[in-house]
Amino acid sequence: MGAAASNKGAPGGDKRSLSDAEVWLLREVFGDGLDYKPVRLVRMAPFIASINGSRAFVLGNTLNVPSPDYDAMWRGDKDKTWLLVHECVHVWQYQHHGIGYVAESLWAQGFGDGYDYVKALRAGKPWTKMNPEQQAQLIQDAFHGGYFEVPGVRFGAVGGKGAVLRPEGKAPEGFTDYTSVLVAAVAKLREPA
Repeated sequence: MGAAASNKGAPGGDKRSLSDAEVWLLREVFGDGLDYKPVRLVRMAPFIASINGSRAFVLGNTLNVPSPDYDAMWRGDKDKTWLLVHECVHVWQYQHHGIGYVAESLWAQGFGDGYDYVKALRAGKPWTKMNPEQQAQLIQDAFHGGYFEVPGVRFGAVGGKGAVLRPEGKAPEGFTDYTSVLVAAVAKLREPA
């Protein structure tokens, strides 16, 4: 069921709350660790999109989403659920740790390790010690790979990329298993604020 069909009362236009379908999907990842009621999606103004290259960003409980992605999310397109999950990790960071994630994210994007959580995994960092973008990217990739859909899935890395391994799958050469890091991350995400 698409987001629009499951949340007929949600305002269209340029700002809305999460649809029932989006909350259901996000609960697979966050459980009760995210306060869903204050979360808003805002259609990014064209001026902002032209400045930041049409990249979604979060301030507090508000997801600022480029127009095509905003419309796709409203329609319930599965192709954009990964973006919703990634950005809601930033909402979780705000709800649990305050606004400081914004400066940390900007620093990581400009001067740090950015979204490269595999580098952090290989250095032995737990999820809680990764920068905000690494945290969000790891959860996004696990979600996109089906980690939350299939019991017994393993999560790891091959080379410089994250990899989700189905229970019946054979580990590719060079696969390093980091499932324990993801399990700990999900447990942390699901802790109520």
